[in-house]
Amino acid sequence: MPIDQFSLDLGPPSPRRSLDLLYFAILPGAAAADTALHLARDDQERHGAAGEIYDPDRLHVSLHRVWKGLGLPNEAVHYATRLGARVDAASFDIRFDRLVSIDQGRRYPRILTCGSGSQLLDELVNQLSDGKAPGGEVVPHMTLYYGDRFAPYTDLGTPITWTALDFALVHTRKGLSETKVLRRWPLSRRT
Repeated sequence: MPIDQFSLDLGPPSPRRSLDLLYFAILPGAAAADTALHLARDDQERHGAAGEIYDPDRLHVSLHRVWKGLGLPNEAVHYATRLGARVDAASFDIRFDRLVSIDQGRRYPRILTCGSGSQLLDELVNQLSDGKAPGGEVVPHMTLYYGDRFAPYTDLGTPITWTALDFALVHTRKGLSETKVLRRWPLSRRT
């Protein structure tokens, strides 16, 4: 005896929901980005770590997050644009001299960092956070990839350096790996 079955057509699957992030960042120059990505590939090979290495346009030094949520409200972009436009800060050098892993359970971000920050970086972060930055020194870092295992601390024989001449307002759609620079502002030249 045949059994009649019916199918239920629910349409195409729902698109993946992404988390929108809006933040200020320092972006590395092309030479620094190339050096960092070469280092990341060598590091993965040396430690047998798997994980997708960031694309050059995803590399950044975070300064201050303005928004995190589903969708990006125009008000958040307008607020951040006004905040960025009123910054008056000097350029400064970024110098990464170590590579470390951070244990986040099953994910291990592999980051470039250094032993200390700079007063000029602290001033920039303070202005971008509208004076609400937590106290203390800001130590910059730049994520290269999320590894599948913890890798040891590594001192770099040759530090990765560049001069931050500007800062950017960046929109990322996390989960979709979409990153877009919305605006850039120059940092004044040091005297």
